[in-house]
Amino acid sequence: MLHLAVQRIAELAPQLAEHYGDDGPVAVVARASRDDELVLRGTLADIADQVAAAGVVRTAVVVVGPVLTAGEFPDSHLYSTTRAR
Repeated sequence: MLHLAVQRIAELAPQLAEHYGDDGPVAVVARASRDDELVLRGTLADIADQVAAAGVVRTAVVVVGPVLTAGEFPDSHLYSTTRAR
C-alpha cells in the first residue's frame, strides 16, 4: 500500500511491475470515504493512464498485489459502497 504517492504513479508502476508483472493488479482509492470517493482498478500497465484521465493528483491510496484479485477476500468495509458515510 502506498500513501501519498499517486502523483508519482507513472514512475512507480514500472518499478512495481518488476516484482508483480505488468498485469499485477492495482487499485487507486481517491478521497476515500468522502461523497466524491473514486476507485480505479486496473493493472500496473494501465493504472497511470487511468489516474491521469481521472485527474487524480492527491488524497489517494495505491494498493498493489494479488490480494486485489483473491476470490475469498471481500472488499474492505472501509471502502465498501454499502457502508454509510
